[in-house]
Amino acid sequence: MYEVMLSTQALNGWTPPPVLDSTVFKGWVSNGQFISPDALEIQIGLNTAGTTAINRDAGWLHFNKTDGTDIYIYRKACRSNILWSTIDTAQSGKEITIGGEVYIPGWISCLKPLTTINEANGGGEWNELMYPIYAGDGRAEKFPEVPQWSTYSVTDLGLGPTRQESSPGAQTLCLEHDASNQHATRGYSSPGNANIWGVWYQTATATASWYGWRPVLRRKSTIPEPPLTPFRGEVSQANFITLAALQTAIGATIGTPLAGTPPWMMIVENGKTYYFPKVPLTVTMTREALNAANVVDGSKVITIGANQYKVRLMTGRDTAVNSTSGGEWVSWMSKLMDGTWAAYTSGELGGPYPTSGGMTHVWDKHGDGNWALCGYPGMLGAWYQVLGAAADPAYGWRPVLELI
Repeated sequence: MYEVMLSTQALNGWTPPPVLDSTVFKGWVSNGQFISPDALEIQIGLNTAGTTAINRDAGWLHFNKTDGTDIYIYRKACRSNILWSTIDTAQSGKEITIGGEVYIPGWISCLKPLTTINEANGGGEWNELMYPIYAGDGRAEKFPEVPQWSTYSVTDLGLGPTRQESSPGAQTLCLEHDASNQHATRGYSSPGNANIWGVWYQTATATASWYGWRPVLRRKSTIPEPPLTPFRGEVSQANFITLAALQTAIGATIGTPLAGTPPWMMIVENGKTYYFPKVPLTVTMTREALNAANVVDGSKVITIGANQYKVRLMTGRDTAVNSTSGGEWVSWMSKLMDGTWAAYTSGELGGPYPTSGGMTHVWDKHGDGNWALCGYPGMLGAWYQVLGAAADPAYGWRPVLELI
């Protein structure tokens, strides 16, 4: 395929900076040697209505990541006034062929896992790949420890001098979004500063000239297989057990069912197999009701197919009486959200409060002796139900079925 280091070629008076000491950064590649934005947009079916074509001859930055992934990142944004959702709809699930090789269109990651959108949380491939090729103002102060692979300036990378109309596309739309559906951007930090380390966001409906699409293409044959993790995926109720069948098996009707048929999450860890629902199965029950149904500590055993399972609650504290969340709740939920096992949002996992059922009953007691809950404040937060309190729609039942 293409192994191009065109540090001596000029492009309309612009000469690509040289590749310095790097086995990761392979250099600049022209559109003619790879693919043009126009051709890419046609292949993925991007809806360009109302958007603006910019920097159409900027070319690509070629990297071979330490995990072996061959990745091409457009040197500047090639389209502005565009929504993240418009791009994502077009490129999701697509494959394109260039020179006989298959490439996967996608996003550049730009934040540390499971963090809010602000400058302190910048990370991902943006820091990993873009910082080392940058040689402009602020480098020595902001990231002096980062190796120097090349000497691209803010202007070379389409990031400045401001985010306003003089620099369309200066805020690069990136992979991550928060619970409010604000999508992370890099290249700008408030108030008014355009720089490579900046972190900001685009709301779900905001279009402006400074929001830019910087295409990313990964060569499919070089993308590593994801490592096998304890999380083995989602299992439908039809392929495991339905809520109605579960309540029949335990001999109790607990709470009020939420709409839909949420799947079970399968985890194989430390030689044991566990299933728990992706979101609470029911809401508006007390811990006393769960105690009465004998579905807290695993002493209730049911049969599904040829297998027997303990029915219990997740552990939610690291010690029996503790005011800080821990146990299986923090271990499993954090890894399902931060990219260790998966990258679900808290909303996709049925929390946190004030979502109905957003505070999940867990096995333990809280530090004050009340019944422990998890899911407030925040998805990993620790809360409690006062002993003998009335049922609340905020309380959710998320049983664990542990294979015996």
